Amino acid sequence: MIFAICLMFLLIYLSYLCTDILFLFMYEQEGLQNSIYLLLYGATAMLAVVSCLYLLMRRYNMFSISEPPVRLRRWAAAFLAADALSHIWWIVIGTVVIVDDRLVRNAVNIGLDSVTLVPLMMVTLICMLQDKRRKLWPIGVATIPVVVAVAWGIAGHHTVYEDFVRNYLIAISIFFIAYMVFCVLQYGKWLRDNYADLEHKEVWQSLVLLVAILLTFVCYKTNFGGFMSEYAVQLMTIVLISFLLWRVETLQLLEPADDHNNENTPDEEGQSVCVPSYINTLLAEHCEANELYLQHDLTIGTLCAATGTNRTYLSGLFSQQGINYNTYINQLRIQHFMRLYRETIANESPYTTQELALKSGFRSYRTFSTSFKQLMGMTPTEWMKKQ
Repeated sequence: MIFAICLMFLLIYLSYLCTDILFLFMYEQEGLQNSIYLLLYGATAMLAVVSCLYLLMRRYNMFSISEPPVRLRRWAAAFLAADALSHIWWIVIGTVVIVDDRLVRNAVNIGLDSVTLVPLMMVTLICMLQDKRRKLWPIGVATIPVVVAVAWGIAGHHTVYEDFVRNYLIAISIFFIAYMVFCVLQYGKWLRDNYADLEHKEVWQSLVLLVAILLTFVCYKTNFGGFMSEYAVQLMTIVLISFLLWRVETLQLLEPADDHNNENTPDEEGQSVCVPSYINTLLAEHCEANELYLQHDLTIGTLCAATGTNRTYLSGLFSQQGINYNTYINQLRIQHFMRLYRETIANESPYTTQELALKSGFRSYRTFSTSFKQLMGMTPTEWMKKQ
C-alpha cells in the first residue's frame, strides 16, 4: 500500500517535472540550458520527494531495530519537502509567474529559500539532540530581517538587499554552527553520563552536515566557479539529503532529562555531592556481582532502580573517581572480556575476539575496540599478545 502511494506521487511529480523541463529551455540562465544539468536538477528534486514520503509513511528505522524519534522524522520530512518545493518554485516563478522582471523573480526565490530551507534545516539539526527540548521559536524570529529586506528590495526595485541577506545569513550560519558545537559537546557529555551503549545515539556527525550546508550555501550565494557551481550545488544537495536520511534512520529515540523527577539532583553542574559510603557496596552487589553490566542499553536510570539509590549519588560517585557512567560500565565489560579470554585460553577452547566482545556486553566490535584502547592504552590484539 505504501509503495503504491509512493509510486503514485512519483508518477505525478515526474509528469510535472517533464512539463517544467519544457519551460526550462526558455529560462534565461546559462546553467539551466544544459540537458545534463536538467537531469541532475530533476534527480535531486525527486530524491527529496521520495525521502520526504518515506520518512512520513514509515514508522520504523530501516537500518536500526530501535524506536525512531518521531519528532525528528517529521521535521526532517518538512525540510526535504521544502527542498523539493524549492526546485519547483525556482522554475515556476521564473518561467510562468514572473518572467520579465529578473530582480523581483530572484528576490522572491531567495526570500522563499531563506525562510523555509534555512530555518527547517536548523530545526532538524536541533531535534537530533535529545537531552532536552530546546526552544525553536528563535529560529523563526531570526528570519524576520530577511523577509523585511526582501520586501524592501522588491518595493524599491534594487539589489542592495542581496548583500544584506547574504551577509546576514552567513552571520546567522556562523552563530548557529558555534551554538551547535556547544550543544553537541553538551549532548555528548549527557550521553556518557546516562548511557552505557552509544551506538545510534551520538550526533557529532551533524557537524559534518553543517559543513556540507555551509559549502552549498557559499556556492549558491557567490556563484563561485560559474556554471560548475550549479552542478556543485546539486551534487552537494544530494549528499546532504542522503546523509540526513541516514542520520535520521539510524538515530534511536532517547528519554530527555527530566529535572522534575530528580529533585535531589543539584541544579548547578559541578556542585559537590556527599556520597554515602554504602553506594560502592550497592554497586558491587547489584551491578558487578550480578553482571548487570552485560545488559545492552543499560541506562543510569536502570542502574539506579537495581541498586535502590538515585542518580545524584551515582553521578557524584563517578565524578569523585574522575570517570562517567559510560566509562564505569565499559571498565566492567573490559574486565569481563579479560576473564573470558583467560578462561578460554586455559580451557583451550576455540574463540574469536568479536565473539568474546559480544559476550562481554558490547554491541559491536568497533565499540569494544575503541573503548579497550581508550581504557587500556593498547588495542585488544596487542594486549592478547602480551598474555
